Amino acid sequence: MINLIIQSIKQSVLPQKNIRILKKNKIIKTPISEEYLKADEECNAKAIFELAIYKLKKISPRGKCLDVGCGSGKFLVRLAEEFPEIEFTGIDSSGEMLKLAKKKIDERGFNNVKLKKLNPLKLNRIKEKFDLITCNFFLHNLKSEFQALNFINSLLKLLKKRGVLFFFDMTRPKNNKIALFLADKYNKKFGKEFYEEALNLYRASFSFYELKDILKKTNWKNYEHEQPLIGNFFQFVCTKKQNKKILFRPRLKNFEQKINYYLLKFFWKI
Repeated sequence: MINLIIQSIKQSVLPQKNIRILKKNKIIKTPISEEYLKADEECNAKAIFELAIYKLKKISPRGKCLDVGCGSGKFLVRLAEEFPEIEFTGIDSSGEMLKLAKKKIDERGFNNVKLKKLNPLKLNRIKEKFDLITCNFFLHNLKSEFQALNFINSLLKLLKKRGVLFFFDMTRPKNNKIALFLADKYNKKFGKEFYEEALNLYRASFSFYELKDILKKTNWKNYEHEQPLIGNFFQFVCTKKQNKKILFRPRLKNFEQKINYYLLKFFWKI
C-alpha cells in the first residue's frame, strides 16, 4: 500500500515524459483462453466499475442506454443489475467477447439487455438516440487525438437532448517505471497474456492533459473531467448533472478491491 501511495504521488507531480505507444488493436476472433477468462473476472477493474455505478446512481439515469465497446459484459451486467428499469444495448467488434457477455446476461436472466456486433467506430449505423451512453476502457484503442475527438462527437450525436454521456479509461503513467509498477502489482499474477495486454493499455492511454485538450475541441460543452487529489491513474468524464445524495454499498468481495474503491472515491471526491 505504501508503494502504491508513493507511485500515486509521483504520478501527480512528475512531468509527462513518455509518448503514447499504441499497438495494433486486435479484434478477438479466436476462443479466449481460460487464463484470460479468470483474469477478466478477478481483475481490479471491478473497483472502477463500482465507482462508476455510484456516480451514475447519483445522477439517476432513465430510458435507454448504449454501452459502447461492451467487451465481455462486466460493466454492462452491473449496469443492468443496478438499473433494471433501463433498456440496455451493448455493442462490440468482437464476436468472442459478445459470446461471453451473452453468457453472463443469460445466467442472470436479464430481459432488458440486447447485444449487437458493431465496430464502435461505425456509430453512424445506429439510427436511434439514447438517454445514457457509457463507454469504458475503449478510448486508448484510438490511433490519434483527432480520431478520439471524432469518436466523442459521434457519441454525442446519439445522445438525446438531456441525455448523459459517461466514459472512463486509464490515464497514461508519467513514465515507463510507473507503468511497469502497475502491471507488476495488478496484472502479473493473472498470467503473461493479461499482463502484456494491461501494459499495452497503460502505454496507449491518453494523458489527463491530452484528453483535456481533446474535450475542449469537441461539441460537448457541459461535462466534468476532474483531476483527483493524487494519483490520477484513471479518467472519468461525465455530463454535468445535479447529483443527489445516496447510500451505496459496492458489490466487492475482495478486500484489496474494496480498499481500491474507497481510495479512488476519496481521491476523486465522488
